Amino acid sequence: MRFTLWTLAVILLAAHAVGAAAPAATDEVAAPAAPAETRDDLIFRGTVTTLQPAPEAGSNASWIVTLRVQQVRAGKFSGEEFSFRVHSPAQSGLRPGEIYTVRASATRDGSYRVDPRQWLDQAPPRRAMLATPAGKVSITAADLEQIRDVAVDLLQTSTNPNYGKDWADDLRASDGDIDSTGVARIGRWILESRHERLVLVRHPARSAIMHFVLIDVALQDGRWQATGMGDERMEMLWPADGR
Repeated sequence: MRFTLWTLAVILLAAHAVGAAAPAATDEVAAPAAPAETRDDLIFRGTVTTLQPAPEAGSNASWIVTLRVQQVRAGKFSGEEFSFRVHSPAQSGLRPGEIYTVRASATRDGSYRVDPRQWLDQAPPRRAMLATPAGKVSITAADLEQIRDVAVDLLQTSTNPNYGKDWADDLRASDGDIDSTGVARIGRWILESRHERLVLVRHPARSAIMHFVLIDVALQDGRWQATGMGDERMEMLWPADGR
């Protein structure tokens, strides 16, 4: 009988140890390991590139979200992408192609912990609705980023002495934004619909003769392309008193 009771005690102890080793579900999800020198809390702006289902035993975070890091605002991070787990796209509020500010807390092992609910209080991204031959298109901040890049490439190849590399550098340094009225801007450039074609127009300072540069853009196979470039000059009619 003593042997039987001892055997039963060993079995119960082993069962308890196995149960304690199961990973606990959590709402605050660790990101993959960061470079060894990265220890500070991190704040960055990034674009969601993928949201993929990836169930993991013992965790209620069944999706992996990956963002392309655009601007590090606090901390140090040298990678181009940042990934972490969330419960689901719906509960996190994240959407592919949109830009978000991410706050991540550094852990002692060099990884990060990310609160997957931090974006629920953020205002929904603004959109500009512009007409194209295929119908109206919804422009987001992510679209403006792509449009800026292809427009810069086209300006850099321009041989026109009135515009070229200097304007390309200025456009590259400008941030895209959609204001409260739905106007899509990149610095002094405005994305407009002209005769149902999309044109990125550089609006100059007011003068007697105003010089506008126009870059035609179009969405082709899911990517924005710069399809042409031209310019316009407009003579302003000044009042007689010069005001």
